[in-house]
Amino acid sequence: MDIQVIRRRVGSWDGGLFIVLFAAALTRLAWVGLYQLKWDEVRILTDSLRLARYGEWTWLSNATSWGGLPGHSPFSVYVLSIPYVLTADPRVPRLLVAVMGVAAVGILYVMTKRYFGRGAALIAGLLFATAPTAIEWSSYVWNPNLAQPFIALWALTGLIGYYEGRRWAQIAHWPMLSLAVQAHPGNGLLLPLSGLLLVVGWFRGDRRKLVLHTALSGLVVLLTLIPWIIGVAKAGLSDSGDDLAFEEVQRTFSYIRTTFSTLVSSTEFWTYFRGDGWWPSLKTDKILWVKTWLTLAGVVWLLWEGWRSKWKGFPGVFLALLTLIPLIGFWVSPIDVVDFYLMALMFGAFPVQGIVLAKLAASRRGAWIPVGAAVVVFVGLQSWLVLGAWHWMKTEGTQEAFRAPLVVHLDLMDEWSARAEHIVVLTETLEGKYGATEQTGLWQVVGEAEGIQVVNMPQGIPIDPDGEVLASTYGGTMIPQLFGEGERAGELSNGQPMFRWVYIPPQFTPPLNFIPESSARFDNGAKILGLETLDKPQAGKPWKIILYWQPEKTDIAKQYQFSVRVVD
Repeated sequence: MDIQVIRRRVGSWDGGLFIVLFAAALTRLAWVGLYQLKWDEVRILTDSLRLARYGEWTWLSNATSWGGLPGHSPFSVYVLSIPYVLTADPRVPRLLVAVMGVAAVGILYVMTKRYFGRGAALIAGLLFATAPTAIEWSSYVWNPNLAQPFIALWALTGLIGYYEGRRWAQIAHWPMLSLAVQAHPGNGLLLPLSGLLLVVGWFRGDRRKLVLHTALSGLVVLLTLIPWIIGVAKAGLSDSGDDLAFEEVQRTFSYIRTTFSTLVSSTEFWTYFRGDGWWPSLKTDKILWVKTWLTLAGVVWLLWEGWRSKWKGFPGVFLALLTLIPLIGFWVSPIDVVDFYLMALMFGAFPVQGIVLAKLAASRRGAWIPVGAAVVVFVGLQSWLVLGAWHWMKTEGTQEAFRAPLVVHLDLMDEWSARAEHIVVLTETLEGKYGATEQTGLWQVVGEAEGIQVVNMPQGIPIDPDGEVLASTYGGTMIPQLFGEGERAGELSNGQPMFRWVYIPPQFTPPLNFIPESSARFDNGAKILGLETLDKPQAGKPWKIILYWQPEKTDIAKQYQFSVRVVD
């Protein structure tokens, strides 16, 4: 290879991008199993799992609180079904979300560098790569979390397409907006900015081609929306949903200011995780508030510079408006908007921070020293918050059995599967916000790779002739009634065990007096002891089941009828 070619390639290598991507990967990929498996995550993973492994198609994702809208776009299900083709491990879909978060950081870097230089891109990229809220939104599966790379691509293609006049970017811009909205409808707040970009392109470029490319882009958008349209048409619009969604919402200036600062500066992040000595002092917030005021000052400055320099300053105006427009939408919205609806403003705020700090560093000789020190302090404090949150989740955060880190449940599955091939989990206690429903979904998602059987109590307990592990929450009564104390597994932050389990050996035959107090009884005193099957069921053929029952207060000479339901 020619030496000049090598020099050009080495010279074009962007060390700043590598540093930023490394920091983003380190913070997003390191602990994909640390966050708890949340209910919304369970529902999306369940649909993705069924699609990938059993071909159960869906046209809607989990339900929304947006009035009559019956459900979110199925886009998230389609994306997250891809890793399930390879493995049933729920950490792998999380890994995909984390990779998408890393990609968003990289795209933000590229956009900032393209219009404001490497220095601004490096600062913005490092601040965003270590931002605790952005890291949290890259750490578990949730519809809004998938929006990050598409918001970043929406911004980049908007500037390249309508400010620079590139055809491919004009075609790609609107589908990126569509996918961001399909991840969460709150990103519809970006629509006015797309309209502004269209106006800019109208005055700066070939109008005939702009109309043609935008129309083609609209056709692509329509194609991306087809599954969601089918889902809404099938389900039908109704009055279901959150009845409080469209009530008058009171938002004080203080609340809006705090929400904005939490997103762009990670202030108030300690309210989510209260840790021990790992947690930084609350003085951290006072230091990080500097970033908030820096952002607001940068927004004003970029708007002024854009006004002075006309078209040359438009990228700065766009980023300033990207920081402000979602916030204004938050202020005037008739529905209750929360922080993750405003994810998009982070993709304006962090570049603004990088631009301002880079400008200050270049303002005079030696200014880069205090600016560099400030960046190190900001990145260090944000990283400290992230480490504190991780430490809290590993130590003090396990307060309920189904609010534990995902790895806790996966480790239990490994422990139980080492004892027996067949695992039965009883969901007999109401724990967590959604009770037994939440438990069932969690165990089905976690146990897919191990082939566990989830039994919603009260029902008969299946006993595998080859032996099995029978498990339940520690507060469950069936195992201690039938098998004694058994083994304990997992530990809550207060020291109480999380689960109870017992190993049932092969060819186990329970005695006829093997009857728990909670066993099903009939009004006449008869009690079901158990069921026995002599062979496996076959389609279209009778299946012989032996029912063991005990009359207590009845005349056994009489005829009795029992209705038995066998649940697979």
